[in-house]
Amino acid sequence: MSKILITSLGTGPNNKGEYRTAKYKIDDKIYEEKLIAKALSKHIQFDKIFIVGTKKSMWDSVYGEFGGIDNDTRFDLLKKQENNSLTMEDLDIVSKTIENFLGKDGSKLFLIDYGLNNTELWNNFGVFMQIANAVNDGDEIYLDITHSFRSLSLMSYVMLDFIKAINRKQFTVEAIYYAMFEYIHEPENKEKIAPIVDISLIFQISEWIQAISAFHNFGRADLITDQFAKSFGKKHVVTKKFNSFSQNISIGNMAAIQKYINSITDKMFQQYFKSSPILEIISKDLMAFIERMRSDKLSDFQIKLSEWFNENKNYALSYIALSESIITKICELENLSAIGMENREKAKNKLRSMERYRALKNLQITPNTIRNNIAHQLPNRKNSVINDIANLKKSINNIKREFKNLDNI
Repeated sequence: MSKILITSLGTGPNNKGEYRTAKYKIDDKIYEEKLIAKALSKHIQFDKIFIVGTKKSMWDSVYGEFGGIDNDTRFDLLKKQENNSLTMEDLDIVSKTIENFLGKDGSKLFLIDYGLNNTELWNNFGVFMQIANAVNDGDEIYLDITHSFRSLSLMSYVMLDFIKAINRKQFTVEAIYYAMFEYIHEPENKEKIAPIVDISLIFQISEWIQAISAFHNFGRADLITDQFAKSFGKKHVVTKKFNSFSQNISIGNMAAIQKYINSITDKMFQQYFKSSPILEIISKDLMAFIERMRSDKLSDFQIKLSEWFNENKNYALSYIALSESIITKICELENLSAIGMENREKAKNKLRSMERYRALKNLQITPNTIRNNIAHQLPNRKNSVINDIANLKKSINNIKREFKNLDNI
């Protein structure tokens, strides 16, 4: 596990080729440095520093600020920057200087284009994928978006999201730093200090967006569990409850899902979700889902679950829940416990043999056939998968209607 700073490098203010010494404030500590990367490295003590810049960025300043003392090397870097002829080989001495400063190997420098067109943007994309390959599971990432052109800052942030998704790397984003130089000119800022602010809340919101989207669109609750673990801890009651919910959804354990939903109260959400605005918003969304799914009868819950699985495109579990709801309904009408294979077999026999259940038996044929095809991977499908999906909503509505008819009788 390594602490890694990913930062970008510009050409200096007004193209003068030199950053001015600035007072940076981090967690009430002041650092006077020309490079924010130097100030951050003193404050956090990184294991590696990854710097992204163009051929004209101030690599000579990086060399000097991190301890490079050879004037000929610095002059050579400056000359090649001005001629736009810098190569990755020229930067080897800079990366070694940074490693000497940190006392650890692994720091890397990356050359990118300005991003003036799609070709250059895709080239930069490839560079960020190199950064992705250099990040390992367990690494802690600190992103600095202060310097260089704004499009690079935006790409750096977006690529963190992309890297995490496409590479499945289990790293954490500990902070996203921005040095507010504009605040130096405020009249109340007598000491002309540039505060370094952590805007990682933006990344947290992005992760919540992904988690809620996965839950609404695909019925995946595991990403929400991950976010609860970050907010409350893995052993907290909220995390444990939602983890259980997530696992039972994944395996389709309908009785356990119903038990979980019926155990959640408004009080629990009010007690724990007031700690941050985003959690408060999420709690309302989750509570709306829970209120929708609450049911005294298991059959009603199963058919609601079938509707929800259908909405989030989990058609296999939707058909399974729908088919099981019919057998559960017979158990309830015949005063049989819906839990246990023996009683459910009795319910199936009554469904097939009793006249009062004829309409429900006819409605069961299609979803039960499809359910068996799904569960047992049978090859003798009469309908196409497209038809199975298209007819699912209609089957749910017809069975719901027949449930009401039987309850009225």
